[in-house]
Amino acid sequence: MNTKVKTESIGKIVLKGARKAIKQLIEERKKTDDYLVVSRNGKVVKVKARSLK
Repeated sequence: MNTKVKTESIGKIVLKGARKAIKQLIEERKKTDDYLVVSRNGKVVKVKARSLK
């Protein structure tokens, strides 16, 4: 395996893990009916977790 292929596969693994962590965070916040703070169009916004998918 060359370095480029290793880097791409590690990147895919990291991205997959990040998506899983975000989904778990949203589910946890939905259970407690809490807010998440996100950036939309460069502005910080407070969003109800229930409004996210």
